[in-house]
Amino acid sequence: MSPFQRRRWKVIPRNSTLAAPSIAGLVRAFTPEKVLCQRLTPRTRESARPNTLSSRYGLEAFPIHTDFAMADLPARYIMLIAPQARPTDTLIFDTRELIEVFGFDHLKRCLFLQYGRTSHYCRLVTMSGGEPIFRYNKAVMTPKNDEAESVAAYIEDQMECVQRVDWTESRIAAMDNWTTLHSRDACGTGASVGLFRFAIWGAAHDMDY
Repeated sequence: MSPFQRRRWKVIPRNSTLAAPSIAGLVRAFTPEKVLCQRLTPRTRESARPNTLSSRYGLEAFPIHTDFAMADLPARYIMLIAPQARPTDTLIFDTRELIEVFGFDHLKRCLFLQYGRTSHYCRLVTMSGGEPIFRYNKAVMTPKNDEAESVAAYIEDQMECVQRVDWTESRIAAMDNWTTLHSRDACGTGASVGLFRFAIWGAAHDMDY
């Protein structure tokens, strides 16, 4: 199956028979090479760890981004789990929209300066084993050519959400972190209710569990 046709996300409702499986079993279904589990708890700017989205945005909405955008190889899949109902939604965006609007060649030319311990240039799109890898996070990436400027502006102002994950109704959401982007609504009441995030490195998967 073409990487541009493969299923890119899946949401499991709380009332589904799949809503209470072994989390370890779900993770194993991805045949992972590496897994990182973290508990994500909404925090104010003052209480957040430095150089995180929470340290920049606190309880406000998070911008559209790729998880682990600064890694040499971002996690292939992200699985979010909400043990308790939570009022803050997660929004998923499909990079196929960018391909339709700009064309793949335009996207591959987008050049950004990525800030970190060692700043360096990076591309919006790279390839690994024939698979496209999109990475974007405006908090640490600044456009450095016209193509990047146009795409960054579109992502911030016009890109449409393709899946809103309502955590009062959903318990699990998995997404292809190479070909989707995501964001978070602002935290209101119940801001202390967090998520577990499993970052999964490994081969392509059809998310057919």
